[in-house]
Amino acid sequence: MAETNVRIGVILASVRESRRGEAFARWIHGLVAERPEVEAELLDLREWTLPPYAHKDSPVLAEKTRGASSAAGRTRSLRSTASWSSPPSTTTATRGS
Repeated sequence: MAETNVRIGVILASVRESRRGEAFARWIHGLVAERPEVEAELLDLREWTLPPYAHKDSPVLAEKTRGASSAAGRTRSLRSTASWSSPPSTTTATRGS
């Protein structure tokens, strides 16, 4: 029987200049990568070309002021129109495997 590896992506989501989660994300990635049955990848959103958030209110504030149902509708709308691209790194070649 062929061994199936588990693939886990550790997402470093903050793109701010003074982010403090990078050390934590690298630590978690290192712990996960030590396991022989796990294929771990650190996904740093700074490396991805993402569209800017183009709304006046933050998603949390918008949900509180306009109601959860209208915020969910906007989220679905944003997902269907967003244009995403791969990060400009050498890890792109392994993503499809």
